[in-house]
Amino acid sequence: MIVLKKNKFIIKKMPQLDKFTFISVELWVFVAFITLYIVMTYVILPQIAQIIKVREKLNIKNNEKINKNKENKIDLPNLDIKELRYLIFIFENQIVNYKKLITSKNIIKGKNEF
Repeated sequence: MIVLKKNKFIIKKMPQLDKFTFISVELWVFVAFITLYIVMTYVILPQIAQIIKVREKLNIKNNEKINKNKENKIDLPNLDIKELRYLIFIFENQIVNYKKLITSKNIIKGKNEF
């Protein structure tokens, strides 16, 4: 930095590179980075690792459920007409039973008697 004083140019050094304050600046930078490292290592990263483990477990459980549902699916093109009629009959009966259950007076009144 150049400053004009009484018709003289005085060259001032940059305060960041001043040899008297340079060591204290280095010290505080070192302290800041060590603090950041400790906080990241012992606080933030273990929480992130725990979240990742939980998500992996949930994904495994969801994949198992999906695989079970795939195994339980019925392959409709390979069924006979009789089997298809039977499945339709079962589904229709279930729908009728659910409708009766919803509209029954016992559930509307708050009683759970079936």
